[in-house]
Amino acid sequence: MNYVYYLDESGNTGDLVRMGDRLDFGGQPIFALVCIGLQDEADLEREVQRLRTVHNIQGAEVKSTNLRNKPGFVSDLATYLRQNQIPLFIEVVEKRYFVCIHLVQSLILPPVGSVDFDAEAIWLKNAFAEHLRITIPDGVLKDFADACDNPSLTSVRTAFDSLAAFLRQRPSGDQAAWAMLRSVEQERSDLEERALTDEQPWKPILPSPDSGKKGKQFWMLPNLSSFTNIYARINHFSAQQVDGITIVHDEQLQFDEIIEFNKKTMERIFHDKPLPLISANYSLKQSASLVFRSSHSSIGIQVADVLAGFVMCYVQEALSKNGEPTAPQQHAFSNLGSLTNEELGLGINFALSYRELERLRIGATSNVQMDFIPPGIPGFPTKDES
Repeated sequence: MNYVYYLDESGNTGDLVRMGDRLDFGGQPIFALVCIGLQDEADLEREVQRLRTVHNIQGAEVKSTNLRNKPGFVSDLATYLRQNQIPLFIEVVEKRYFVCIHLVQSLILPPVGSVDFDAEAIWLKNAFAEHLRITIPDGVLKDFADACDNPSLTSVRTAFDSLAAFLRQRPSGDQAAWAMLRSVEQERSDLEERALTDEQPWKPILPSPDSGKKGKQFWMLPNLSSFTNIYARINHFSAQQVDGITIVHDEQLQFDEIIEFNKKTMERIFHDKPLPLISANYSLKQSASLVFRSSHSSIGIQVADVLAGFVMCYVQEALSKNGEPTAPQQHAFSNLGSLTNEELGLGINFALSYRELERLRIGATSNVQMDFIPPGIPGFPTKDES
């Protein structure tokens, strides 16, 4: 019997160019997407009803908003998932770090071709993003976001110059900053050269927007990259045998068409392009079905919502200046983390800087998979597109 995978998210406020005046992303700096695989949804329904009684949960359906003070419910769910060997995939994204990833991919080391798939290139881009997450001023990120939202030669020049000015001010011993500066200056020069003959010289480097319904455009969607990585993790877990598998995503009134389009693009582009990943496989030889369904009709989606809400709130609280999760919350988070199996692609994947991981008391040895979505997926144009 094939699995049916259920997904829901927490902490999404749309694309990240609209990060707010305080760069707090509408008070939601963390995004989480959760996916559970079920062969017997009825058994999960019975367990949830049992736990509702144990933890005195009211309401017609279980929702993360009603369980903020019930970490024991989440911990017991994790125990049930482990005992029944139910596959769990979680993506956690720190949005400021995510924007830094895009900035590196655009203004410092934009895609050039097959070399972007090398492990060394992925490592270097992550190292640069790590450095920027700690050091970059808000103004530089705002200039980059403005260039994405309103691309023009003037706005992109401003983004380049703002970034270069910041890097030049770094101490002489900051080798990463000076290495980035050399790349920025080269890319700035290439921009001016393209401007002599190209009406849109920024197109090879800036993230391409994803077009939603009625032509509305979105940039840097954490829910999109998280979904594509979970799909690649399901593909890895299933040994590339995803034909007959159904992915049930919570209703997405704005982004359903974008997610569906990128799923099909993944299946087309990466078939013969293996990537150096341990826990995900972007080489899709088969195609899973994708449907969108309301949460009230599916206990699988409801459980994914509960777990996504808990993980998002826990990480956000733990990373806040004065945050200190309670002992029951820490136990529940640890219980979820114990489901991680890197070789099978299961558990929690963090798109956070190592400094943030250390603040979560996870450390640099945790299951950190691929932070950079490979070039070729819409939003990451290449100079030699397939």
